[in-house]
Amino acid sequence: MSQSDNLLEEICAYISRGKHSKKRCVLLYIATDKADVDEFHTKCDAQGPTVTILYGKFNSIFGGYTSKNWTSPETPCKVKDEEAFLFTKYDNPYEKCRFIPIKKKKEDIAITCGAKFGPTFGGGPWVRGYDLKVFKRDTKPESVYTDQFLHLNGSLNINNAYSDSTNQKFSIKSEDINYGKLIVRKLEGEKYDTTKRNLIDMKPLHGLNIKQYNILLVGPTGAGKSSFINTLSTVFTGKFEKIAPARDGSIYITSKVRPYPIITENKEKLNLRIYDIRGFEEGRGYGKELELLLDGRLPQNYQFPDEVGSNVIDEVKDPSLNEKIHLVCMVEAESCFDSYTPKILEHIEDIKKTISTKGLPLVVIATKLEMRCTHISKNVDHLFKCSKAKEAVSDIAEFYGVKKSHVFPVVNYISESGPVTAKNQLALKSIYDMYKLTEEYFTHHEGTVLFDYKSCL
Repeated sequence: MSQSDNLLEEICAYISRGKHSKKRCVLLYIATDKADVDEFHTKCDAQGPTVTILYGKFNSIFGGYTSKNWTSPETPCKVKDEEAFLFTKYDNPYEKCRFIPIKKKKEDIAITCGAKFGPTFGGGPWVRGYDLKVFKRDTKPESVYTDQFLHLNGSLNINNAYSDSTNQKFSIKSEDINYGKLIVRKLEGEKYDTTKRNLIDMKPLHGLNIKQYNILLVGPTGAGKSSFINTLSTVFTGKFEKIAPARDGSIYITSKVRPYPIITENKEKLNLRIYDIRGFEEGRGYGKELELLLDGRLPQNYQFPDEVGSNVIDEVKDPSLNEKIHLVCMVEAESCFDSYTPKILEHIEDIKKTISTKGLPLVVIATKLEMRCTHISKNVDHLFKCSKAKEAVSDIAEFYGVKKSHVFPVVNYISESGPVTAKNQLALKSIYDMYKLTEEYFTHHEGTVLFDYKSCL
């Protein structure tokens, strides 16, 4: 176990009041030779609970935790956080981490957020009023890299909003932490991966009497449906596996109705089932097959013939809600709709009409955006601020008649290149939002009877 893993376990235990914690962390931001305020906010804003870790020059590891979001308003603002704390430990595996909690009546100034501020703990307004200001945009650069160390332009002044009050005789002072200097080997921002844990713990609404929500992936051949399923598997298992056969190109691989469960590295099964089917193409749409599938009447492992209507379908009789599709996800790789032939456009309109007739929620996964922007192909993080990606999302939303917030850009795993935080974030956000939209659909669906099981006790 690395020193970083050891530290994060101690922090998780402290947050959980000593209880076993299922929290996991993912790396959002790292600086080894340069700190940058804009990059920090691009990667860390709106990420929920985060921990900032500085690996000091003088045998110290230190930093801070906040349960709130970092934001970047033009006018700096103080944010209340009763759970925030600072921490420090010597850089060896036998030393215990020491925690410095927020003072009583100082919770309102736990952190400071601003467009010119990096991670900042405490409330100012004077320079020495911030307990830990890691770096800032100023007349001086955020950092200077020399002698293999980052010299940050922030400040370290413990005992303003944070205090180690449990032992006054040995209370921590600023000079006890890395000699009071912001000279570090590297800086990291970690996010507590609550989205992943929440998805694992989520269950279908009471009263539906179903085991899981069923999500159907639909799209043209080669759009990336099977690759998206493999990406989800990679995110939840931590290793690349091709559970769904997939390859790039215009030749279809999936020829049957294939339901896939999502299973974690600990063999936990999400209460989600993702359906993959044959992609449509110039000479082959779906016809009645799609309607039957949405209604749960198309058998699992149904083999799609090369021509619509060329075989007799042995329909499932009286399917339960557990066999029906609950949300449809179009997988779109083009976003250049002028290139679609009239026949492809006809297939898409038929699909949209069938989904609309059933009243099911529709979302879109936007894949292969890295093909439109070379910066994304080199660094997935660029997608979060890429104007071409934002334009593609807007075009896709307009074309399919959905809200922009219902278009999810993803970058699929296509090989075992190691986990990429940004890829994981995009995939997790998409599937989490689909889950919540399915819940919303059932909550308001006229034909669904929900009840509060507590009232029956």
